[in-house]
Amino acid sequence: MSSLILPADLTAGGFTDLAWGMVRVIAVLLALLLAQILGLRALLAHRKRHQARFRAVWAPLLATVIDTYPPRLPRLPRRDVISFLLIWNVFQESLRDRSKERLNRVARRLHVNRVAARLVRRRGVRDRLIAVTAIGHLGEASVWPDLERIAEFDETVLSLSAARAMLRIDARRGADRVISLLARRADWPAANLATMLAEAGPDAISDALVHAARLADGPQAPRVIRLLELVHVDAASPVIRGILETSDDAEAVTACLRVVQDPALLDLVRRRTTDERWQIRLQAVRALGRMGSRSDEWYLIRALEDANWWVRYRAARALAQLPAMDAQRLHRLSHTVDDRYGRDMLRQVIAEQEIAC
Repeated sequence: MSSLILPADLTAGGFTDLAWGMVRVIAVLLALLLAQILGLRALLAHRKRHQARFRAVWAPLLATVIDTYPPRLPRLPRRDVISFLLIWNVFQESLRDRSKERLNRVARRLHVNRVAARLVRRRGVRDRLIAVTAIGHLGEASVWPDLERIAEFDETVLSLSAARAMLRIDARRGADRVISLLARRADWPAANLATMLAEAGPDAISDALVHAARLADGPQAPRVIRLLELVHVDAASPVIRGILETSDDAEAVTACLRVVQDPALLDLVRRRTTDERWQIRLQAVRALGRMGSRSDEWYLIRALEDANWWVRYRAARALAQLPAMDAQRLHRLSHTVDDRYGRDMLRQVIAEQEIAC
């Protein structure tokens, strides 16, 4: 075998020089990395101190707006606008009426409304979210087209914030737009939707929501129907009546029974207590407990014999909720109901009530 021949510059001395050179390079890189880490830590500490000083000035000042409008305001540098809006949004969410308007006057005097309108068009999600929230409180209708695009196309949290901002700027117009997007925005949580539509109020949302419920079909229909509990009862009742009279869709019927509030629909509810699907029977007996009368006692006693445990339980709870029901009569029923499982369920509900008291 032929021996390995190394170039002259890679002899033992050459290897040593190369190794020391690599060590020096690594040392320099480590020093630069350490300097960068220390610099970032110093920058972060500086920002934290600046934020603390900023909050110490502005949080107490905005707190005084609850009672009166401040005659003088400190200068607000552009770099601190986001920090200001963070504090300002918190106050807006926690206050009402005239205090909110005084906060708006402070923001406009500092020209924060103009900056927020520009921030809405930025790319950073955090800054846009803060700005969109502020725009809603300020009622800046000039940003409406941007809010519509965000509500339709952006990710869930930001789009919901844009929807809420539209409702705050113009409740009726916002309701029309937000409700029209429900079919496309299946990612919007029902609880968040209900909260912001309730904030807008039934006068603003009833027409749009009832119209959407009439047209809704497929998987989105129950989602829209459940929101009918937020509208005026007389507006929702015709839609609910039509579904309960004609529909055999289990989810749509269940949704109607969840939200029905009109005693004029009690006959339709009573019919559903014998439906072949236990989910529908369950919601029917719950509805009777919510708005039924002494005449519904018979339907609920019969439901105590249901094969499904949950239906029996809700029937017992509904009996206890009836306006003419008192503890003495409930105890008598727990001994006289024919079905053994029904008697046991009534006794369980009686025990729960006694513990709660």
